[in-house]
Amino acid sequence: MLAGLGIAEATLMSMAMASQQCSLGSTAALLGGLQLVISSAATPRAGVLSERRALS
Repeated sequence: MLAGLGIAEATLMSMAMASQQCSLGSTAALLGGLQLVISSAATPRAGVLSERRALS
């Protein structure tokens, strides 16, 4: 699941940047925010998964 998030992040970023003709700075800023949201959502899930594996 977490590997899928990393792959989706790179794919979304390349698709969004390739489709832009202008306003590349604002697109890059939005994608940077998206990158932070994805990683902040994945971190707690990774912690829960590692705890479960350690306990079993």
